[in-house]
Amino acid sequence: MDVYNSILFSTKNQHKKLPFIEAILLFLVFFFPGYYYQSSQFSFGVMFSSDFHLSNLIFTVPQAALMLYILHVRNNGQLGRYGIHPFRISILPAGLVTFLGVFLITMTLGAIIRLAGIYGGIELINPAIPTAARGGGIDYATLFASPHIPFFILITCLIIGYFEELYFRVYLLTEFSASPAGTAGIVGISSLLFALGHVYQGLVGTLGTFLIGTFLAYRYLRRHSWHEIAIAHGLYNFTMVMLIPALN
Repeated sequence: MDVYNSILFSTKNQHKKLPFIEAILLFLVFFFPGYYYQSSQFSFGVMFSSDFHLSNLIFTVPQAALMLYILHVRNNGQLGRYGIHPFRISILPAGLVTFLGVFLITMTLGAIIRLAGIYGGIELINPAIPTAARGGGIDYATLFASPHIPFFILITCLIIGYFEELYFRVYLLTEFSASPAGTAGIVGISSLLFALGHVYQGLVGTLGTFLIGTFLAYRYLRRHSWHEIAIAHGLYNFTMVMLIPALN
């Protein structure tokens, strides 16, 4: 390790002093620009563009690699502390269980919102979901016109799932486990930061994302597996995208 890296990632100092400045800088570089420019006018059409998926690959993978490098250097290559282990097929069942838990949260919240609309006259919608009524209808014939597009969507969702879980759960929950805020406090902060990236989805989407983030944090703290929560996150995003045409 050279002098520059030893100053930045000294293992002796990092475990004594919480990396607040580093966490803030990583958030500002990786997530804040997207948060700042988020819009309620989600264009589902970009999912049909190969350029969109290529751009996601070009930007997101190096960012995730940089975070992994930081953790790798800080811990002398021992990433087990963060629940980062080689991928094994045996992880998939646990990932699917976590995915079902996330999906159940969404379905439960959706049922509550529907009941609120029926019996309370309260109409809550997610403005980011394109529907025919709002001029954004997409049908399955269009979606599957290009057979490679669903595969690209799946890869993009998994990449985003792995990257976001690496920061919001793996990094924050591990690095700040000794914070005065306590475990519950750090889970709340990480879930809130995660939810703020979905404000464009309205109150429903923001609340749902907060609950999902909290559940994923619970699963990570219990199972200590990056792959499990990342796979669940990616599969959930993929499922939601593929269900959008059914709303029309």
